[in-house]
Amino acid sequence: MRTGSVTASYRELFAEPRLRRLALADVCARLPQGMVTITLLLVVAQHASMTVAGLVVAGYTLGQAVTGPLRGRLADRRGLVPVATVCGIGYAAALLAVLASAMSHGPAGLDLGTAALAGLLNPPLSPGMRSLWSTHACARLKQTAFALDAAVFDLAYITGPVLASALATGLVPAAALGLMLALTGAAVITIG
Repeated sequence: MRTGSVTASYRELFAEPRLRRLALADVCARLPQGMVTITLLLVVAQHASMTVAGLVVAGYTLGQAVTGPLRGRLADRRGLVPVATVCGIGYAAALLAVLASAMSHGPAGLDLGTAALAGLLNPPLSPGMRSLWSTHACARLKQTAFALDAAVFDLAYITGPVLASALATGLVPAAALGLMLALTGAAVITIG
């Protein structure tokens, strides 16, 4: 494929308002996933030991792994937006509980439990993006849409930790958590 035809296909993809909105939702869905581990680590480590902070990240990751297939299946059966909305509300509450527990120097078990709950309830936005691209992009633009999705995914895991670290160290760790929640909410709203 020539450079001109690649540029033209991206121009065509972004010319469609629905696909432009989906690209924005893709960024909003993927970036928090790139930010979450370092954000949790820095939020908890500010008020507890690095051991506890590491266990919190492990608990979140384990929770996410345990229910990932179930959340995906629910999204396939009930639709991505309703499942992401319900999960998103619980996810936000659980992450705010991690923050509150860490700031109040709560017990390590509470930090770990609320982080695991956040992982269990992580909205299935990031995995759902590929199916949304498949559904909404015409056959001519599918390859371009999938390439854009892959680039957004990769960039989120490169820029997410940098952004989270900059916010956490430049302001406060809660700022990174707030941005994560705002982006997740924006993704749900944009997809809906």
